[in-house]
Amino acid sequence: MGSQEYDLHIHTESAVGNWLTEQQLRQRLRKEWLRATPQGGAIYRLSLLSFAQYPPTGLSALAGEAAQLRRELEVETDAQGRLLRVLNKATLREQWELLRPNLLRKYADSDTITSTMVHNLGAVLHGDGYLEDVLRPTSEFRLVLPALYGRSLHTQSTQWDSTIVPRAIGSVDLPLHLIAQLRAAPSEAYASVLLEGELDEDQYRAADVGRAVQALTGRPDADPSLAVTYAESFELDAAGQVLAAAQLTAYAVPGALKCQTVATLSLVSTT
Repeated sequence: MGSQEYDLHIHTESAVGNWLTEQQLRQRLRKEWLRATPQGGAIYRLSLLSFAQYPPTGLSALAGEAAQLRRELEVETDAQGRLLRVLNKATLREQWELLRPNLLRKYADSDTITSTMVHNLGAVLHGDGYLEDVLRPTSEFRLVLPALYGRSLHTQSTQWDSTIVPRAIGSVDLPLHLIAQLRAAPSEAYASVLLEGELDEDQYRAADVGRAVQALTGRPDADPSLAVTYAESFELDAAGQVLAAAQLTAYAVPGALKCQTVATLSLVSTT
């Protein structure tokens, strides 16, 4: 299975009322297959080789600090390819104990980053499954560790699995059903797969979204009607390795807020 190096670019534009923000993240990472598991999954080493985020200030700066804890992760996936668990959390907790006092000193006089925010960075390293729940729906893990294996894909649309858009509106997640479909593959790929997301109405917390929209806009009469677009696409080689991937996440509450994120993953080299 060897190893692959990828470039990941994530570009997010969002607006709440007249307040517009833009963020970009670029990183290079290595995915190295270590061994198979008895359950049909695999163990991988994920190494973060480079990381740059714009703007490099405020909350983005804190996200950049957290990237230091992802320099090397050892992870287990299930037979479908989905992240099951991070295996080296004990090492990550040791690294966090060294990093935390430095961050507290660095941001002691910050107007935007509080000590609580710093402490919360390390909170996910404790407890069973917290870190995995944070990582699993991110663009990085959705694209680098896609849950595409162990089941048959067809040219007809097939009900697949589920995911969330984490903390999409305030602290409210958006739950999604995913539908999978094989598409015509470009000449350099063996297979091409499209996943499209639909809002899971049974899990959707409409009342919580309404309260979050009202809090964000300061308008008690804000209409919480929501429009969501979600898609992932993958180009795979004959061994099922990702050659290229992309993700589009867009959601909007008319007249109140909108957000769009485009993530692209490209293969740099393989060994």
